[in-house]
Amino acid sequence: MFRNKFVLGIIVLGVGLIAYYMFSGAPTYAELAEKDREAYKNSMVTMKDSPVKTKAGFDFYAPDEKWVLEAKFEKAENDREFKLQMTNDSLETAHLAGYATIEVEGQSFRLLVFDEGANYLLPFKDRTNGSGTYGGGRYINIEKGKLVGKRLTVDFNHSHNFYCAYEESFVCPVPPRENNLPIEVPVGEKIYKK
Repeated sequence: MFRNKFVLGIIVLGVGLIAYYMFSGAPTYAELAEKDREAYKNSMVTMKDSPVKTKAGFDFYAPDEKWVLEAKFEKAENDREFKLQMTNDSLETAHLAGYATIEVEGQSFRLLVFDEGANYLLPFKDRTNGSGTYGGGRYINIEKGKLVGKRLTVDFNHSHNFYCAYEESFVCPVPPRENNLPIEVPVGEKIYKK
């Protein structure tokens, strides 16, 4: 009898622990995205020479995991230099890391990805520019650890405005025409409200 109660107690405890971990488990993708956005806003308003002074003007689309894409990555040969046009019509040399091919809504797009040292830079334009998002395009900083073999995780929920979206005196890159997407990307940062 004692043995049956002991076994029953272990079973009840096990079921309780499983239920606890199932229902209190890891944060959702949306919760993680909100934490990342809050950290981004805090960083933007506290960094030296920031183009913004308050978090009040930031706005974002709702996070959507469908925009976390696994791209086929093709490394550029010989760390190729690329001339990026800037908003003041000058040209800046960028280092082309490679090409990320993404699949969205049954369409395939090959995008240029640049090496910025600790991260990759993916500047892009899409059909939300000028209405829901900054007219000059947006960018994604991608941690280099997101490249595994020939697969690069590209999370468009981490799309942000260039600094010139906040303050016109800043000089920003113009996304190369190869990165102009003929679709809407309704995630990430929206137009900053001044």
